[in-house]
Amino acid sequence: MLIRQIMAQLETSVATGLEAQKAARLGFLQWVLSVPDDVRTQTAHKALASLETQNSQSDAAQAFVGYLKDTMQPVRHTPRRHRRSKRRLH
Repeated sequence: MLIRQIMAQLETSVATGLEAQKAARLGFLQWVLSVPDDVRTQTAHKALASLETQNSQSDAAQAFVGYLKDTMQPVRHTPRRHRRSKRRLH
């Protein structure tokens, strides 16, 4: 399973702060590109239930788990206002 591999790599990271966030984003990108869009939320749910993610220790691994949790949040689209042209056609 890819989650195990990603978590194993992130758990060995000693990075903190922004470097940990970078490592987590790279792992998350690797995960996102490997999962089809239509099952991404389901796969994230399964990944969050795994022991690897529940027992995350390093900063990078914990940041990755945060990204997985964000995947579970519904996307809210706000309506856009269309600006009218200031110029009038005669």
